[in-house]
Amino acid sequence: MNWTFAGAMGYLLLFQASTWFTESISADKYPEYKDYQSRVGKFLPKLWSAGVDAENNEKRKTTAAGPSEKMKAQRKK
Repeated sequence: MNWTFAGAMGYLLLFQASTWFTESISADKYPEYKDYQSRVGKFLPKLWSAGVDAENNEKRKTTAAGPSEKMKAQRKK
């Protein structure tokens, strides 16, 4: 086995650990960062993500549609 393999694995582990640590600090500091993490890949782009525009459009549709069934049930009580 070549000794350069150990060095490369060391850098890989250090990079992974620092990325995990930075992501956890950012998620604690900024509440919106968790939404960002769900849409964007950590190292490679997510090709199947809906994106911000699709989420905002969905929120607008539910708001414009009127009160939800849950709210209607609460009003009846």
